[in-house]
Amino acid sequence: MIIRRRHTANFTTIGNVLFEDERLAADEVGILAYLLSRPHDWEVRRPALMRRWGMGREAIKRVITNWLRTGWAHAERTRAPNGTTYVVYEIRDEPGPALSEDEIRRALSLVSSEAAAVENKENSGPTDVPIGPEPPTGYPSLADPPPAKPYVVESIILNTELPRKDSNQISERETRARSELAKFLSAFEARWPTAVTDDRERTAKAAAALPEDERAPALAFIGPFLEKLKHDGRKTTPAGWRYLGQMPWKLAVAAEPPADALKKLPRDSDQAKAVEVLYRIANKASALTASFMRAQDGDLYYRREITPRLLALATEADWSKWVNATRQQAAAWNRLLEEFVTVQSWTRLVEGARVPASGGGWPPKVDGTWSATAPDIGCSEEELADFK
Repeated sequence: MIIRRRHTANFTTIGNVLFEDERLAADEVGILAYLLSRPHDWEVRRPALMRRWGMGREAIKRVITNWLRTGWAHAERTRAPNGTTYVVYEIRDEPGPALSEDEIRRALSLVSSEAAAVENKENSGPTDVPIGPEPPTGYPSLADPPPAKPYVVESIILNTELPRKDSNQISERETRARSELAKFLSAFEARWPTAVTDDRERTAKAAAALPEDERAPALAFIGPFLEKLKHDGRKTTPAGWRYLGQMPWKLAVAAEPPADALKKLPRDSDQAKAVEVLYRIANKASALTASFMRAQDGDLYYRREITPRLLALATEADWSKWVNATRQQAAAWNRLLEEFVTVQSWTRLVEGARVPASGGGWPPKVDGTWSATAPDIGCSEEELADFK
């Protein structure tokens, strides 16, 4: 499936004839399309192309050779007013006449300073005329369009020996910056869940406004951020542009792991059994099957500290032995559930709720022991009065 959107800025129009030319290899089409997206007076050297595309000398030579062969480029030797000869390439947006092998060899020989010097020596006469492949500086004709040709719609000068210009350096940096931004945006959209509230254009603007040194943290924090949304019971995910604009990863404390850091409890351990009993008491056993609590291997995710009081519940897995709680006992259990249950939507216990029987209906004490009397930390007198 191909997804297109309407571009209103920073885009290039290239005829399909380039992409339908079966004589060109993939890299030849790609680099040619890149050059056709540059300004009319763009000057590119072969070393710059090699760096931009990570290609060697022979590979670039092969690309240019086939451009000449198929008519997508034209090599022409030019003489400056001071007698210096140099070679420029015209890059076309429509193919011109194809060249024979002899014509290709002749065109490629012009790139060699030795070949150009020999031929210039034979034709120009005086031996003290400067000869070489590098054009002199200060001649604006290099940036001017070449004489019109019937088969050239628009051309870009490609000279492999032109001095590097500051404008070229800036443009190359801008190209690299756009490429890095595109990579980041692609990685972000692949990881961020799609939502109705997402606006791709606003997300792209937020990504462009994000400092480069914040891109890696932004991608790394997506997983923990989404996991926390699940833990907090959030049913919707904010738009991607809002996440990038608010930069929540900067608010995360990366020092010591907090006491409620997420832990993975082996499914057969007493800790996991205690958590399972805890959620059954809170009538939230369904949460134990959710992905944010149950791993694929059956282990449990839990973020509160496993205290002796919580661990005491591990022996109360037999629901058939549980008893009905009184109002005071239900209030005491609610205090325990508030301390250890991590989901928000659980229903407070009332009189008659089923609770473990080891303490005669009372929850375990702080030290993990059971007693048939009210625990030393349970409900205050005021809470018991409100509960009545």
